[in-house]
Amino acid sequence: MLQSMLLVLKLLAPIVAAVFGAIGTIKEFKHPDGRITNWGKAALSGILLGSALTIAIQVFQEMADQKTEADIILRLERAVTKITTLSADATITMPEISELTGQIEAKLQQQLVHLQNETEEYDGSIVVASERPPTRSGEKPTITSVEILPESDLFPSIDRDDALGFIADTLILRISIYRSPIDEDDFFAARWTGEGQPDFQVAFDSSEPLELTYNLRREALDFTIYDETDPEFWDSTGRIVSEVDLSGAQIWFFLDAAAPPVGSEESTELLIARGLDEAELRVVAMRINGLDYFFMRDQLEEVRTINNKKAWTIILPDSLEEIYDQHVQ
Repeated sequence: MLQSMLLVLKLLAPIVAAVFGAIGTIKEFKHPDGRITNWGKAALSGILLGSALTIAIQVFQEMADQKTEADIILRLERAVTKITTLSADATITMPEISELTGQIEAKLQQQLVHLQNETEEYDGSIVVASERPPTRSGEKPTITSVEILPESDLFPSIDRDDALGFIADTLILRISIYRSPIDEDDFFAARWTGEGQPDFQVAFDSSEPLELTYNLRREALDFTIYDETDPEFWDSTGRIVSEVDLSGAQIWFFLDAAAPPVGSEESTELLIARGLDEAELRVVAMRINGLDYFFMRDQLEEVRTINNKKAWTIILPDSLEEIYDQHVQ
């Protein structure tokens, strides 16, 4: 638009100058008594118009130069901060549903007596995090959390634990990013084509078994998923290709899992769906080009998508510097 306006003014200026120059050559500007003729008035108007056009051209030219300079700077910034590596580390708290987590929690409670006597490891398959009281020596440590390793009999598996084992085996964290924020009523989880398609989206599903921790203070099971993705599997419209493009963008997080095997009991399928729907996203760390961007639960807004999935969203600050201040640790 600016360039088009500048072109019109540059074309108009010589035409105005030529027309009123011709008038000045062939017409009289003054009457014999010294009064300005109508042609003289027209010529004077032409001089003022020509001056105004000259000033306008200069103003628009400066604006165009500034815009061009800003575009060049933006292109350079996008090139320098181009996203080349991307991974995610997320902690998800499973809901307190007895049919889903009750069995594993009961087994853990039975083991607590033995765990109290250990400081680091129990039976080679459970790692204990504890706080030792600052008072009398010889007191047993206070256990704060227990990490259940994949080789432990307590670690959920599809064969033993059905729904929880299936979630542990196929849990997916999906991330969708829009360059310009959208209304929550317009977000459709996992839209790959057509209107409303995110400008960038990627899925994280750990190739290794998830980390599973039981937090005794919160009495909650936490899954931790980590995955580094291949750019080949990034889905992008081209509007988000760099860290600079994240300025003012909107990020959506939601959980997913593979479809249950054919022949699964309906109660198991419903329990899997309920477990995913009631799970809580505690924290996500997106590592972009080696830099960790943290998104804490209290920074995210929980919403319900138009296809009835629970999701968490955040609109990022308008500058990369502000994003660093709020989310990079």
